[in-house]
Amino acid sequence: MESPMPPSTIQEAEALVLALYQPAPPHTIARIQETLHRMQRSPSGWWIARDLLAHADDKVKFFGALTLIVKLNTESSSLSGDDASELRQNLIGCTSHVLHTLHSRKLQAALWFSGALVDEAAKVEMNSAKHMGLYETITRNIPDALALMSHGLSHQVSADTTDRVIQKDSIICLQSWVWFSQRVSTHHDELIRSLRELIQPTIAALAEEELYEAAVELLSDVLSNYSGFLTEDHYESLFSLFETQWSHERYQRLVEGDFEFDSIQFGQLMLALGDSKVEALIHSIDTRSSRFLARLRGLLSAQGYPVSEDKIFVPALEFWSTYVETLTDSIYSEDEEAKVWVSTATSHVLEAISAVWQRIAYPAEPDSDTELAQNGIEFTNRLITREAAALFHADCLPHAEFFFMYTLRVLDGREPLPKAAAADFWATFMTLKTGDQEAQKTIEHAISQLGPLLAHSIIRNVGGNASRSELDKLSEPLKKMVNHHVKARTWLEQALHDPSFPGHQISTEEKAVFLKKIIGLRGARGTNQVVREFWLSGRGSKFAYAS
Repeated sequence: MESPMPPSTIQEAEALVLALYQPAPPHTIARIQETLHRMQRSPSGWWIARDLLAHADDKVKFFGALTLIVKLNTESSSLSGDDASELRQNLIGCTSHVLHTLHSRKLQAALWFSGALVDEAAKVEMNSAKHMGLYETITRNIPDALALMSHGLSHQVSADTTDRVIQKDSIICLQSWVWFSQRVSTHHDELIRSLRELIQPTIAALAEEELYEAAVELLSDVLSNYSGFLTEDHYESLFSLFETQWSHERYQRLVEGDFEFDSIQFGQLMLALGDSKVEALIHSIDTRSSRFLARLRGLLSAQGYPVSEDKIFVPALEFWSTYVETLTDSIYSEDEEAKVWVSTATSHVLEAISAVWQRIAYPAEPDSDTELAQNGIEFTNRLITREAAALFHADCLPHAEFFFMYTLRVLDGREPLPKAAAADFWATFMTLKTGDQEAQKTIEHAISQLGPLLAHSIIRNVGGNASRSELDKLSEPLKKMVNHHVKARTWLEQALHDPSFPGHQISTEEKAVFLKKIIGLRGARGTNQVVREFWLSGRGSKFAYAS
C-alpha cells in the first residue's frame, strides 16, 4: 500500500489534526496518524508546527507543540541559526503568554509542587550512580522552575490579596531550590547563578508586611547556613537595608521590649548578617560598620529580663562570643603594622562586655517587677533584724552597697508595695545595733554616708512626691533618723533646700518651721501629723480632706 503524502499546507495539516478527533474506522485513524507522523519528520514540520501554535483550537495547538518537541528531540541540529533564533523567540513569547494568563490558583499550585519536588529530591544522595537519572530529570525542569519563580516574584500587586500570596509562595519555593542548589553545587553552577538573581527581589520584600516572614526566614537561613551563596552585591543591599527608616523602626521596637515572633526574626536576621561577615566587620573602621556593630551591641540591652522575657539576649551574646574569638585569632595571625583596626574592634568588645555585665549583675528597675523588689527588700529587712552584721562582712560589702542604692531608688519610686517595704527597711537600718564592734563601726560609717541620701529621699516624698496613703510609712524612717542620729537636723535641712525638692510653693520660713517641729518631736507620734500638714502645703489645699 502506498504511503500517504504528508500535508504540504497549513490548512491540510489543520484538517488532518481535526479529523483525528472525529469518529472514523480504525484503518482511517491509522492512516491519518501515519500521515501526521511523516509530516513531523519532514523538513516542513518546523514551520507547520509554528503555524499550528497560532490556531484557535486547543487540539491543533497541542499537536503543534507536540511536533516541536519531536523535532527538537530528534532534529535540532538541522536548524539554521536564524531558524533557531526565531523558534527561541516564539517559545519565549508562548511561555510569557502562558504565565501571564495562568490563573493565580494554578500558578500557586505549580509553585507548591515545584518546591515540594526539590524538597523531596534533596533527601536523595545525588552523587550516587543509582540516582543520577533523578538528578538529570530535575535539571531538565530547572528553566521552568526559574521562570515560574521569577514570574511569581514580579507579579503585579493589585487589590486582590492573591497577588501577595503568589509572591510569598514564590519566596518559599525559592528557599527550597536554594537548598537543592547547595546539594548539587558541584554539578550545576548555572542553577546557582540563576537563583542568585532572585535574591534582590527577596531582600526588597522584607519591607512588605505580607512578605516579611517568608523573606526574613529565607535570608536568615541562607546567611546562617549557606552564606557563600550570596554575592557582595547582596551583602551590600542587606547592610544598606539596615540604614533605612523601616529598619530603625523595627530595631527600636525590638530593643524596647517587643519580643513577638516577627520582631525576634528581625534581630536574628541582623545577627546572621553580622555572623556571616564578622571578620569583615572586625577589620572595618568605617562609620556604617561601626553603626551596625553598635546596633548589634544594643541587642544586649533590650528591655526585659534576659531569657525569660528578652529572647534576643542569648543569640546576641553568642554573636559577640564569636566576634571575640575571631578578633583574637586575627590579632595573633597578622603583622603588627597591619592592625590599624585593633583599637576600634577592641572598643566594641569592651562596650559589649559592659552591656552584658550590667544585664547579668544587676536587676532591672524596681517598677519592672514590683513583687520581686518588694520580696527582696522584705527578706533583707528580716535578715538584718535577726543578724545585724549579715550585710557587713567584707565579701558582702559590694552587694550591700548596691542594695542600699537600689532601696533608695525604690523609696523614690511610685510603686506602693515595694516603697512601703523600703520605708520599713530604712526604719530598721536607722536603729541597727550589733554586738560585733567592727561590724558596728561599719554600720555607723554606712549610716553617715547614706543618711544624707535617705534624708533627701524622705523630704522629696513628704514635700509632694508621695501619695497621701504612703505618708505614715514614710514617717517611720524619718522618726528613727531624728531620734537616733545627731546629724539628722543637718541632713534634713540640706534636703529641704536642695534643688530637687518638689514643693516650690513652700516658703523658706515654712521649711524652717517644719524642721523645727520634726526635731522637737524627736520621733514622737505627732510627727505623722506634721508630715501630713507639710505634704498638704506642698500639694495644695485641694488635696485636703477630713481624716
